[in-house]
Amino acid sequence: MGFGMSGTNCGVEAGTTGFIIRKARADDAPGLCDLLNAILRAGGTMARPTAMTVPEFEDWYIYGAHVPCCQVAVAGEVRLGFQVLSTFYPLPQG
Repeated sequence: MGFGMSGTNCGVEAGTTGFIIRKARADDAPGLCDLLNAILRAGGTMARPTAMTVPEFEDWYIYGAHVPCCQVAVAGEVRLGFQVLSTFYPLPQG
């Protein structure tokens, strides 16, 4: 299994897992938005009560000014999940 880091782009290559983890891209947004909206429709699991649009998803989780890093797990063309680091709230100094 390979591991590399470059700025905010780090990734894990598909060893025996059958999936890769890499920096999220614009072409990931529709599939990840669908995944998140399915969770939102199930209800009771997130603070947001309504579905997101793809542009909202991109701003909140991939490209927004408050998003230094978003990683996606991908198996072939299927987006399995994502993890985002965001700074919606001011971080303490130091």
